[in-house]
Amino acid sequence: MPKPIDPERTDPEVTTIPAGAELATNGSGYSDDAMTLWGAGDVDELSQFMDIEIDLSSVPTVEERQKQAKIAVQKRANDLLGHDIVWVAWRPQEALLVAEGTITEGFFAVGRDLTTGDNVSMFIGGVALVRTLKRVQAPMRAKLEKRGRTLVFA
Repeated sequence: MPKPIDPERTDPEVTTIPAGAELATNGSGYSDDAMTLWGAGDVDELSQFMDIEIDLSSVPTVEERQKQAKIAVQKRANDLLGHDIVWVAWRPQEALLVAEGTITEGFFAVGRDLTTGDNVSMFIGGVALVRTLKRVQAPMRAKLEKRGRTLVFA
């Protein structure tokens, strides 16, 4: 059981999790242990920032912040059609097809869009694209194109 937060401490507390231990989540995406370490008072402390005046025109979008942080921006295939992309890495991943309620296999891929200069990431699940990614090595340079209704690397 994690120890409660000491309100007098100002430095972050480092904890270790025993090998093989699994943390249950509380629905927030964070473990109950992490929530306990952060403490319930943190939400109240953060809420003090809600009263400040913000010029909304100067607030960057999440895509702008991700670009500043050099985080690959999540894109849809239609956003990247015809773009010249250097696909740097990909790994197997499953995704839910919401409209059908089924799980599909594919790849999570990251690369650099040479058309815009952005780092991009996307789930690739099309049959022809997946077939290619299973057989080739990274990195590769390719465009996404539609041939009929099928997405292909060109």
